Parts: sequence; C-alpha cells; structure tokens
Amino acid sequence: GRFLVAVPNLSGMADRVIGFVTVFMMSILTNRAFQIGNRQGLPIFEDAFYSPNNVNWSRPIEEEWLIEPLKHKASIRNYNSSILEKGEYFAVNTIDDFKLQDRLLRQDLNQLLGGNARTTLISINRGKTIRMFENGHHNEQLTRMGLTSYTAFGCLLNYLIQPKAEVFQHIPDQHMKMTDPNPLVLKISIQIRVGDSSLSSPDHKINLDHYSAYFSCAEQIETFATAAAALRNEKYSHVLWYLASDSKSLRAAAVSRYGSPKGGAAP
Repeated sequence: GRFLVAVPNLSGMADRVIGFVTVFMMSILTNRAFQIGNRQGLPIFEDAFYSPNNVNWSRPIEEEWLIEPLKHKASIRNYNSSILEKGEYFAVNTIDDFKLQDRLLRQDLNQLLGGNARTTLISINRGKTIRMFENGHHNEQLTRMGLTSYTAFGCLLNYLIQPKAEVFQHIPDQHMKMTDPNPLVLKISIQIRVGDSSLSSPDHKINLDHYSAYFSCAEQIETFATAAAALRNEKYSHVLWYLASDSKSLRAAAVSRYGSPKGGAAP
C-alpha cells in the first residue's frame, strides 16, 4: 500500500488542522492511506483527539532526516536521489511555496505526490478543500463522493477526528449549550481570527464594524434556517450564537452588541 503523511508545520493548531484535512482529501483522491505525522516540539494529536470511525491515522514521531526537507526554511525540499530512486519516500513541502500550492489545484495530484512512492510526506498549512473543486483532474471524483465545496471540510474533519471529553473541561457551559439536542434551538458558530497581536496585547482596542461580515453571514444563516423551518411548519424557540475568537476585546464587544438579542455570544 501507499501512504500520504501530513507532517505538521511548527505553527498554531488552526494551520495544522486545515493542513491535515486538506491532506486527508488528497489521500482519498490518490487512493493512499492517510496518516498524521508527529514531530519533536509539538503535542501528539492522540493526546487530545480520537478517531470516531476507527481510522488509524496515528504514526510514531518521525526520524529527523525524514523531517529535514519539510522544515519551514528548508533549502533542499526533497530527499537525495538514492532515496528517491528506491521509491520508498518522497517529500512535498508547500510552506511558503505558493506556486506549488497553486499546482495542487491545477495538476494531477498523483504526479505531484510522488507517483508510486510508497510513503509521501507532505507539509502544508493552508486549506485547499474548497478550491480543490477547481481541479479539473479531480472535481468529478469529489462530486461522485457526494461532497460539495461548502460541506467538504466539515465532513472530512468530523469523519477523521473528534475531541476527547477532556478537551471540553475548560468550557463546560459553552459545550453544554452547543451540544444541547433540543431541536427547537438553532445553533450557529462563528470563528474570528484577529491575529497574534491580540494575544500579545490582550487589552487592545477593537472596531467590531471591521468584522461585520462574520455576523452578517450568521444572520443570513439564521434567516435561511428559519425560513426552511417554516416550510416544515416548525419554529425555533431561540437562536444561539457561539463565538470563538483569539481576541478578548472582540468577544466582549460582540457580547455587548449581539449577546442579549441572540442570547448566545459567549465570552
């Protein structure tokens, strides 16, 4: 069998998750077994996540020589010819290589991912699950799977991993609200990434109007879902927004503006 291994970049959790979900999609499209690589300096995914569908994506910590071509500023981004000729390993480093990232959306992935190499290790910290539908070599495959550009990321992520119960011990109230099975409560999640500066300066000022598109999108979802419920002769008792953000100031501003009417923007 052939393997496609998502080697995490030394970056934040969001970059790592969108990266390995993209790699999972590519593994399906190229008929490769998917694994999540581990490397020194990063927590092991198995500590916080499990596979709800018994997909064994675990893998031991990689040897340093296997990681070398996949590092952020690696000058040589593949293995030497003696290794490549054996067909055992192939490296694909997309970090800051925007031309290669674009080729993933234009060319046959089988060729870009090492052809018949037994194990291809890839480092990617950008999501391509939506734009992969633009790839003329693979869009029919995705359609046959029943995926759409709107649903692919969520479907792949939820199939692949789920957080362990311990993850929610720090947010019990929010978790209870968002997992309440009451069908009369419409739940909408909003995630806003302000940037690393919000972590270094927790008291920074925020202009909520600059992020109005996020809340406008939530309102459109609410309008659509409410209308769909009406067609079923149903009505939601109330709407719950769950806001996740790296900015404490943004969360407070959102609660001030939307918290009471929506009853759910959570600090």
